[in-house]
Amino acid sequence: MEKLRQLLFSIVTALLVSFCLSLVGLLLLLGGLWLGQLSPFAMVFTQAARLISEVLSTFGSGNVWQGIFTISLTLSLVGGLFDAFAFYKYQSLKN
Repeated sequence: MEKLRQLLFSIVTALLVSFCLSLVGLLLLLGGLWLGQLSPFAMVFTQAARLISEVLSTFGSGNVWQGIFTISLTLSLVGGLFDAFAFYKYQSLKN
């Protein structure tokens, strides 16, 4: 029972950290491109922001914010799967 509790705690922590890091990363990317539009090279940053917004709106069915959350949830799931795999491998090496 203790191993199950450790596994669940580890997976939930990995899911939350993966979600938060991917969400913050995407928001920093968009924020940096938005601030870059104020520079003399605004055309480059504007085009990059437009392209990233198109990709995000594709994943979000036309909504950029929904695309950000979709990608964050997907990366969260991947982080949880990696953590479960690492937990399994650690337990099998321990025996």
